[in-house]
Amino acid sequence: MKLYVYLRWQLCPFEKISEFVPREGKVIDIGSGYGLLANYLALTSEEREVVGVDASVKRITIALRTIGASRGIQFLVQDVRRPTFINFSTIVTSDFLHHIPFTDQEDLLAYIFKRLPNRGRLIILE
Repeated sequence: MKLYVYLRWQLCPFEKISEFVPREGKVIDIGSGYGLLANYLALTSEEREVVGVDASVKRITIALRTIGASRGIQFLVQDVRRPTFINFSTIVTSDFLHHIPFTDQEDLLAYIFKRLPNRGRLIILE
């Protein structure tokens, strides 16, 4: 697990992704896994409210341990093909889509697009 986290941190451009995420507003990280990106987004701006969702109980359990006293971040176990959307201004998915079948990818992107507010942002890294 520690090796995975180290390699993920080294290989994923979290800083670059963060540049595209507004410094304030509600952000949902779909397929958040262990919560590395969600934590980074929450820690780099106190004005962000970040929710990480993943279908893996194991990964979300580990992500929940990373929160500590931090505010503005939460993790939820959800069917990532139909995450709960409540007024999110930014939707992020990072290295996640390839884990679900192509038809589910299409359905998820259509579902997201319908729920994205005007001037909302969808950030995909794959």
